[in-house]
Amino acid sequence: MEAFAQSILHNTEMIANGEEGLNSLSISNAAYLSSWTNDWAEIPTDEALFEKYLTELCEKEKQKPRKK
Repeated sequence: MEAFAQSILHNTEMIANGEEGLNSLSISNAAYLSSWTNDWAEIPTDEALFEKYLTELCEKEKQKPRKK
């Protein structure tokens, strides 16, 4: 965050640009999809398939009883 703030305040080059952030997210999404399907995942991932599994996981989490 410090480097990001300095980039904005002093108009300097960022350590990592938005493209690098998207690449990291693509790798992360592929890792999650691979673990959910117990199979290899392509990079970039199939966004619809990723969304399907993520939605299913979120729905399962909503159904769990909440701890007090």
